[in-house]
Amino acid sequence: MLVWRIGLPSLHMLVATCAAIVFTIVGQLTVANWSSITFPRKMEFGQMRGQRQSGMAVLVAFGSQILMGGISAVVLFTGNWTGNLWLPAEALLFSPPQPWEATSPRSTH
Repeated sequence: MLVWRIGLPSLHMLVATCAAIVFTIVGQLTVANWSSITFPRKMEFGQMRGQRQSGMAVLVAFGSQILMGGISAVVLFTGNWTGNLWLPAEALLFSPPQPWEATSPRSTH
């Protein structure tokens, strides 16, 4: 419906939006896995109904969603502010979130 009224988005906006979606999904899944390992909840085996995440895991997931959306929005709007239309696509494609560096054990050598 919007395509008929507004038209197709430009190539740089389409690539930047897809890159922002991938950036946010990768970040969300990584933070969700980390928070479920860090803040476990006692499970009752044999009963799947009524199982919920711990309160802290939910809070971390909500905060990471806001943070990833904010980072993506700032990067997308930076392209318009600077006049470089391909800047958001380049920034989101070539700098994915790398949370494994923050959570991996450091080498002692």
